Amino acid sequence: MRSTLASALALLTLVAACSDASGPPIEPPVEGADAVLDPAKDNTLFEDANGELSNGNGQFLFAGMTRDTLSRRALVQFDVAGGGVPAGSVIDSVQLVLRMDRTIVGDIGVAIHRVTADWGEGASDADFAEGTGTQSEAGDATWIHRFYATDTWTSPGGDFVAAPSATQTVGDVVQGYAWGSTPQMVADVQSWLDQPAGNFGWIIIADESTHTTAKRFGSREEASPNRPKLRVFYTEP
Repeated sequence: MRSTLASALALLTLVAACSDASGPPIEPPVEGADAVLDPAKDNTLFEDANGELSNGNGQFLFAGMTRDTLSRRALVQFDVAGGGVPAGSVIDSVQLVLRMDRTIVGDIGVAIHRVTADWGEGASDADFAEGTGTQSEAGDATWIHRFYATDTWTSPGGDFVAAPSATQTVGDVVQGYAWGSTPQMVADVQSWLDQPAGNFGWIIIADESTHTTAKRFGSREEASPNRPKLRVFYTEP
C-alpha cells in the first residue's frame, strides 16, 4: 500500500536491484514489495502422448528440453485477489522469482506466458531428482490434460497466449532469477486481481529449439526461501 510517489520510488529501487551487468538479475529483498505471494498451485507438464506423467506434489518444477528431445513446461498460479492485495488497487509493478537449482547447460532463454485455461495439481510426487515425472494422479495437469484424466487442453502442452509476458536468461548459477517487471506482467496481475475467475497463472517455457536446455526450479513444496515468489507493488484505491 503506497502513494503514487512512493510507488514510483519503489519501482526505481526494484529496477536498480535487478540491474547487474555481470549476469541475470538476482532477487532483491523481500521487504521491498507491498505483497509477496507463494503459489496457490504449481505443476510440470512432461511431454508424453498419453498424459501419464506429472509431478503435482513434487518439490521441483522443470522447463526446457531434455537430452531425449522431450519438453518440460512448468505451471504456476498465484492467488492475487485472495493474497492480500486489496480489491480495486492499481498494480504498479510485479516480479516473478524462481530459484534455479539444477541444470547441465549455461545461458538459456526462459519465457513466461499467460495461461488461458484452468488446470490442476494432483498428488503425484516423483522420486529422486524428479526430472522424469511419475504416474499422473487424479486432477493433475499433464501434457494433454488440464485435469487428469477427464479434461484436456485444446492443444497438447498447454493453452496459453503466444506472446510471452516476460523473458529472462537463466544461467547455470544456483540462485534466484527474476522476471519483470514488464507492462504485460503488470496487465496479467491486474486482470487476476480484478477478475480472479480468469486467473490461470503463467506457463514457464525454456528454449525448445534444441535439446538439453532443461532447468530445474523449486516448487511450492520446497522450503520457503526456495519457492516461487510473486512480488507485487500496488497503489490502493
